[in-house]
Amino acid sequence: MAIPVIDFSKLNGEERAKTLAQIAKGCEEWGFFQLLNHGISEELLQRVKKVCSDCYKLEREEGFKNSTPIKLLSELVERKSDDKLENLDWEDVFLLSDDNDWSSKTPGFNTCVQELGILKNNDDEYETGFFVLNAPPALVAYE
Repeated sequence: MAIPVIDFSKLNGEERAKTLAQIAKGCEEWGFFQLLNHGISEELLQRVKKVCSDCYKLEREEGFKNSTPIKLLSELVERKSDDKLENLDWEDVFLLSDDNDWSSKTPGFNTCVQELGILKNNDDEYETGFFVLNAPPALVAYE
């Protein structure tokens, strides 16, 4: 069985119901899916990934590592295995929506996130209709 591949360009057309059903099926059966024709350039996606990673390292990593739940988990891992918590595979998730305060000390973060929200194409700004009809932009970046 292959990972679901969904053509996002059909979301707001005649095949909306079918596309939504494919998204639901991908979420229910796989937990994820691959999107084609989503209208976001590879260059912008790479910049978003970089600024989210930079933001985590600059602003959030230390607080995460020093939080009480992580300290307790670290003690548990070290007690129950020969490994250390920092050697385990971790994921960090950023969830940003239009009404969030995006203030950040990370250079380029605010601009990049706002650009993803309005989707600039070269110097011409355009709305894809997807964010307007379906949801404000949400970003997920993994570490």
